Amino acid sequence: MLKALFPIALAISAILAFANPIAARAVPAGFNILELTRSRKAGRTAISIVFSQFSAEVGPSVVGRNTSTCTLNFGVNIPIGYRFTFEAIDYRAFYRLERGVKFTHLDLHYEVSGALEGDFAHLDVFDNAIPSRCGGSDTLNLVSRISIDGGVSTNGLGRGYAAIDTIDSNAGLDTRFLWEAC
Repeated sequence: MLKALFPIALAISAILAFANPIAARAVPAGFNILELTRSRKAGRTAISIVFSQFSAEVGPSVVGRNTSTCTLNFGVNIPIGYRFTFEAIDYRAFYRLERGVKFTHLDLHYEVSGALEGDFAHLDVFDNAIPSRCGGSDTLNLVSRISIDGGVSTNGLGRGYAAIDTIDSNAGLDTRFLWEAC
């Protein structure tokens, strides 16, 4: 379901409507969006979101922090006579996973298993994306979920931490958005 929902959910049109640019639901305590940057230069539209505490953690003394979900809503204006699909999105994050601990990020499902530590960048490319409606104003949603599993090999007692700090659609419309006349 997320594979079908996410391409529409994150589609950002060439003309962003900022009357109510961000409305977040189910935000965990302490979560803040530090920065939302929108730029439009020479035929390019980009949006970058920087997070302060979009993280998940497991360990023997950590309770209730193994999953984190972020939902963002964007008002968009789709030019009359056009529709689009969202082609790709970049994520930048940090993870520290003991052996056997697994990090999962759900947009397009992918997993990383420890023992690992370091920064990572991941590009989600959407095949079979569902197009937006044809022209007009709409609200589009970005839903991203991360979780960490303590691991079977450690009897669920492994330690792990992961944090997504940036989500970017920072590329030209020709590479991240697929437009078509309708």
